[in-house]
Amino acid sequence: MTDPVGHDSPGHTTTQEEAVATAHEQLVRDGGGELVIHGTDGKVRDKRTVPPGHDPYPPPG
Repeated sequence: MTDPVGHDSPGHTTTQEEAVATAHEQLVRDGGGELVIHGTDGKVRDKRTVPPGHDPYPPPG
């Protein structure tokens, strides 16, 4: 897994399903973003937009 800047993210998973779930949770915590899933050949298999998680203290207005 890599973060949006391209650095390796912490964590190791044994399946792609686990990696996708972990990346999704991280994106929710980090304010949302685009989750790009690559196949073993390096080609993009899927893209998912992840909305931000619930902010218990949103700004007024």
